[in-house]
Amino acid sequence: MKKRIKICSQLVVLIAVLYVISGAVIGVTKKIEYHNESIIEIAPTQVFTSKDESTYYFDMISATNNWRLDYSVAFKFRSLHQNVYIYADNEPLVGIEAKNGFFGSTVGFRMNVCEIPRGTSTVKIVLKSSYVDQKAFSPEFCFGSMSTLYKDIGKSATINGGVAFVSVVLGIVLFLLWFASNKNIKKDTSMLYFSMFSVILGIWLFNETELSYTVLYDRGIASLISYVLLLILGIPYVMYVNEYLEVTKLKLSYIIVSLNCVTVIALIIGHATGIYEFRQSAWIINLQLSICLMYTVYGIIWRINNYGLDRRSITTIIGFTILFIVFLMDLYLFIADKSVSDIFGKIVILIYILLLSVQGFSETLVVIQEGKLAEYYKAQSRIDEMTGLYNRRELEYTIEDTTDFVNTGIIAIDLNNLKYINDNYGHDKGDEYICWAADAIKRVFSGIGKAYRVGGDEFVVVVNKSYHKNLKKRVSRLKAIDSVHRKQNPKTGLAIGLAIFGEDDVDFETVYKRADETMYEEKRRMKEK
Repeated sequence: MKKRIKICSQLVVLIAVLYVISGAVIGVTKKIEYHNESIIEIAPTQVFTSKDESTYYFDMISATNNWRLDYSVAFKFRSLHQNVYIYADNEPLVGIEAKNGFFGSTVGFRMNVCEIPRGTSTVKIVLKSSYVDQKAFSPEFCFGSMSTLYKDIGKSATINGGVAFVSVVLGIVLFLLWFASNKNIKKDTSMLYFSMFSVILGIWLFNETELSYTVLYDRGIASLISYVLLLILGIPYVMYVNEYLEVTKLKLSYIIVSLNCVTVIALIIGHATGIYEFRQSAWIINLQLSICLMYTVYGIIWRINNYGLDRRSITTIIGFTILFIVFLMDLYLFIADKSVSDIFGKIVILIYILLLSVQGFSETLVVIQEGKLAEYYKAQSRIDEMTGLYNRRELEYTIEDTTDFVNTGIIAIDLNNLKYINDNYGHDKGDEYICWAADAIKRVFSGIGKAYRVGGDEFVVVVNKSYHKNLKKRVSRLKAIDSVHRKQNPKTGLAIGLAIFGEDDVDFETVYKRADETMYEEKRRMKEK
């Protein structure tokens, strides 16, 4: 009955949650719009241009003849490294300009969305170039309601934003899988470097989408982020190629990574001081990425020469081809001074990331499984199968791994009359006797030391130095448990010897021998009784 109620309550909660989610997806309210919800491209009525400044005038009255003007309209247009000034009927409305400070002298590539007050008759937009040598960038102007313009931005950025999101998520998942596998077994860092590459690439892709404009309004910082991400992108990529293709000749890769690091620092200093800003050094960034891609060719050739055309070689060839195509497209857009990246390039990048992620998942899961098996077998080799205590091999490892035994307690324990129990009552009873003793030792010394079964009827407990003052109480507790057991099983008994590693003691064996001797003295006394 209790189980049925539990299942029914869980089902009711699930139905309620699904109902709410359905309402959120489908919607509860309906908004009725009584004005034009489309986006209209608008041409300026007058244009004045100079070497580094362009001024656009718009007649809002003629442009909105077919609109019901019971709401405000908004302008949308792109600007490329240009300060932006917007006026409504010659009254300043918006001004966006660079600070000319430590982080650069450009406002970057912007998607400008500005609401125009109702009743405005003339709009003036002034675009002033951040750089003297910059080519004139002539934007397209659109206007509509604020909500419609933002919906359009979200719609146009869906694919690029999705690619960026997937890239970041896959990078994080790959890192977590790498961490899990690395914890279990071998230190294969190829997935670590690829996860870094994937996350950096994903953030860069998102920063290039129009969707990022709604998240990061300061496009000067956004431009800074894009350049820096591209600067460091080659470092994890080269390291990934090294690890993934298992290249042993590392000198060339170290040179490339070192040059990348020096370039990053030099260009950041140049940008911060204004001597040579990132936009001016874009050709260096492209050259740097070209060298990283060329290193991939070297890695592929090295892999094929040493391992043949295996799965990793084929995967890298496919990935290189994809990245090379995207790189050429991006280079063309840079040379042609195009401001919008292509969707095709983003999609093929996603295919590349998915391709390597799937392979990474499968290989990492295998590693995790191998690691678990290795840990299991390792543990089994150090644990006594009958009692669950550690065995003599583990004691030897403990002695080898510990450098300071001072104040460590060593307790030697031996079972009385085990042979007699085996001979007269059978080995099953003898095994019960051994398991009872192991359980008693475990209960008494759990949390303060490690217990070992080092022979058929011999046990050792190594107690942490922090608890050496309470050892006699623990030994007395074990003797009390043994006393109760002996009343029911007269021929049994635990002989216990205790020794503490002093500052004058040299090695573990000497102190262990001292504990052993104390234990045999007690064993003789118990037999005499």
